[in-house]
Amino acid sequence: MDAAFRNVLDTAPAALKAQMAQTIKTVINDLNRQLKDDPQALAGDAYQLCFGKNRVGYEEEITLKVENARKELHQGLIAIQEKAIKPGDKGYFFKAMDDIYRAALEEKPGRGKKLKDARHAYLEENVIGLDGPFAAIAEGVEEDVKKLIKNTCDKLRKEVVEMLKTIRAAFQRQKNRKEQDTPEGQQFRKELHELVDEARRILEGVVTKSLEKCKENK
Repeated sequence: MDAAFRNVLDTAPAALKAQMAQTIKTVINDLNRQLKDDPQALAGDAYQLCFGKNRVGYEEEITLKVENARKELHQGLIAIQEKAIKPGDKGYFFKAMDDIYRAALEEKPGRGKKLKDARHAYLEENVIGLDGPFAAIAEGVEEDVKKLIKNTCDKLRKEVVEMLKTIRAAFQRQKNRKEQDTPEGQQFRKELHELVDEARRILEGVVTKSLEKCKENK
């Protein structure tokens, strides 16, 4: 079990970081390329003011968010590992055995049997059985890994979408400037909103898909 967890800890978080950083940066670069090639975006310095000069900052923010997601995933997997292999009242084995012990205490002896023998027989049957506490370890690990992946996915997706909204809001503020309030500027802002919405849709799909791959290595 230790070897399996070590393999996951050594590969899954790092793979997630590399894949997600590249994916998100690709979306940002595509957005940058489309805006940079749009004459309407260049009019009135809207592109440079709202996106161009901040691009490096956006990339640094992406790197930080993905690294934080990697750390949270790594720390979460370590916590799950400890629950799986270490004794204690927080572990999967302890909780499973607690239920078995409670059931054993309620066991009634049959005719001609002693109470302790009845309880011993119950424990022997249920501890080493296919549905015993060892199976509960696998079930607990699977449940907690799925929850960890979902929480990591939701948080990273929310943070990236908020960054995209910040970019869009910057362009929105430009429309309040008199020189930007032209038919061309209005059309540009409409197209930008569509671009950001499309980028968000792609990100949500890719982030989810990439994080789901962690399940294959749990």
